Amino acid sequence: MPLSIVVQGWLLIVFGIALWYFTAKRMKQRRCFDVLHLVHGYRLDDIEKVLMNNFRIAHLETDPENQLITALTRFSLLSWGEQITIIFLKEGDILINSRTVGNVQPVTIVKDRLNIKRLKALLT
Repeated sequence: MPLSIVVQGWLLIVFGIALWYFTAKRMKQRRCFDVLHLVHGYRLDDIEKVLMNNFRIAHLETDPENQLITALTRFSLLSWGEQITIIFLKEGDILINSRTVGNVQPVTIVKDRLNIKRLKALLT
């Protein structure tokens, strides 16, 4: 009988560490940007069109002065919407981030990472 309590305790500890690792990794991804080198010379308006044609965009804002695009996606089954942020750098690179909207849902299972992968595939 005491052995089963020890095994249950270890399983609970391992599960807790795995959950902590997953949450910490996802929260880091929420704060960090991915760098993408633009080979085809996309401009701000070109990427706007790519976003509007390939994502379910609820709202899109462009700041030409700061070379910044912010797009909000619509609600979906797995997410309450994401904010996709694209920042143009002077070297022909862009920074891409997709994160959940609001503080109620700190992470999604995969939707934010899928947005980044999809955008990278469309722009390369």
